[in-house]
Amino acid sequence: MAVTITVDELRVVFNTIIIKLEHDSVSEMTIEEDLYWDYPRPNWTDMENTTGLHVGSLFDDVESLKRDVFELEHISYLDFDRVASILKYISENQNPSSP
Repeated sequence: MAVTITVDELRVVFNTIIIKLEHDSVSEMTIEEDLYWDYPRPNWTDMENTTGLHVGSLFDDVESLKRDVFELEHISYLDFDRVASILKYISENQNPSSP
């Protein structure tokens, strides 16, 4: 089984995320926690494998994106992971999961 999403659909999703933040009067986020567990591909979809964790840094993710965002030639697919970690942080910060 597979699912498809187009670039246009992703554009709508990202635009809608920004609109949601603006609607909720979220104009900036202070990231107070730095380190997180990252479970890189291909292991993150392997439900049998529990090895392969490494530490990521939200502070580094933000700084890298701020540095590279204005120059397309500096953006890499690694930046997608950086954005994902920041979105995860925002999600948990705005809608904390139960302990």
